[in-house]
Amino acid sequence: VSTQSTGREGICMEASVEESTGAAGEQPRLSRRISRERSWEQDSVNIPPLNFAMVCPGIYRGGYPNKKHLGFLAKLGIKTIINLYPDMPYSEELAALVSNHSIRLSQFDIGENKEPFTCIDSTAFESAMQEALCQANRPVLIHCDKGTRRTGCLVGCLRKVQCWSMSAIFEEYRRFALDKARPLDIQFIEFFDVSALGDDLEQEQVAQN
Repeated sequence: VSTQSTGREGICMEASVEESTGAAGEQPRLSRRISRERSWEQDSVNIPPLNFAMVCPGIYRGGYPNKKHLGFLAKLGIKTIINLYPDMPYSEELAALVSNHSIRLSQFDIGENKEPFTCIDSTAFESAMQEALCQANRPVLIHCDKGTRRTGCLVGCLRKVQCWSMSAIFEEYRRFALDKARPLDIQFIEFFDVSALGDDLEQEQVAQN
């Protein structure tokens, strides 16, 4: 009798029980072999990054990916990763995924809104917005550390491009940020001028219609 099961980390466990025909009373021998699946591309367990969600067709959001998310990202066919938290270097496994699949990696040090003296870098933020709005870059993954505040600000401003109501935008931001929500982020989203995005704004609005 043989059984096979797959765990969260792609560990495949196979157990075989062999009936012995030897002396009376001899107990069946149980042997176990544990092998770790080496290829994340063949991993049958798909684990998304923290706070992962689809923003709209072709745009996804989430927290910082690590090696247990590689199979999931590979199967999404991501073409571009927008990293809003470049302070943390990518692991060797994630760097290999980016390289092997010719994924465009764009990193933007946008900073964060934090009282009393820190605010998002508007120039870097607008560049990240343009990268996300470019149709040729999709499917795209937008991420920061936890996928909450920085990512939430970018997604909130994308929602303005999509003509969402401000109340719906703020509700979505708070749903991901939870108790980490910051009034300065809400204020930033409210006063962000989407007209500064130029042609990318017009292309996105045409695509939405």
